[in-house]
Amino acid sequence: MATKKIVFGKKNLLVGDLEPKNETVRISMMMEGDLLDAIKAQAKIDGIGYQTLLKNHLRAIFLGEGPSIGINVLSPEKIDATLSDIQKRMEILEGRAFVRSVEKRKRA
Repeated sequence: MATKKIVFGKKNLLVGDLEPKNETVRISMMMEGDLLDAIKAQAKIDGIGYQTLLKNHLRAIFLGEGPSIGINVLSPEKIDATLSDIQKRMEILEGRAFVRSVEKRKRA
């Protein structure tokens, strides 16, 4: 790995650190005012900046990273894993209910 340091904003990076995820690129886009108002309102509810909210949603949608606040975008794998987890929890709860009913019969 190269040891040459590069000043990038307020960070000192090594040459190898310049990967897409470590870079910030300025973009410009147009959107309807009502959409921007809705995004800003959701960001205020979540206690984050609206651009951070947009970035989080884009990462969740396109890269599958982290939860996306206020939006339900699940891959088939995540849906299967969630359903499997729910099924296991239900089996545990059903088992506990069965044990309680047996214990109740024993006491009666």
